[in-house]
Amino acid sequence: MALLKFFKYDLLITLAALVVAMFYGGVSGMVSAAILIVLEIVFSFDNAGVNAKYLNKMSHAWRRIFLTVGVLVAVFGMRLVFPFLIVCLAGNVGPVEAWNLAMERGDPHTPRHLRLHSGIGASHDRLFRRHVPADAVPLIPVRGR
Repeated sequence: MALLKFFKYDLLITLAALVVAMFYGGVSGMVSAAILIVLEIVFSFDNAGVNAKYLNKMSHAWRRIFLTVGVLVAVFGMRLVFPFLIVCLAGNVGPVEAWNLAMERGDPHTPRHLRLHSGIGASHDRLFRRHVPADAVPLIPVRGR
């Protein structure tokens, strides 16, 4: 019971996030959010183990810097700012349009979404040096093409 008392705010925030996901995306939205929550927990435990291995070897001052900067970069940088920048830069859209695209509930196969997907996908292909022939058949059929 002491463990539950320790994590009560975390559990309340998680429950609130699942309720918001349910209202925003229905049952499938809630299931998607639950899967992402579980993945986040698994990756966090893995990351905590790696961090603990290296934090043992650091002085107190460097531990504080590592944890402060690491949390800021991991939580805000890699999970919020970096994906947002990828969509803005690769999709050639402004921040407001990227936010609106992320928040709208429309069909993801609209011409606007497909245009952004092709820009981001092309950036991915250039990054990993993949060359896909123009007449290649996609593995997953895309509506609207």
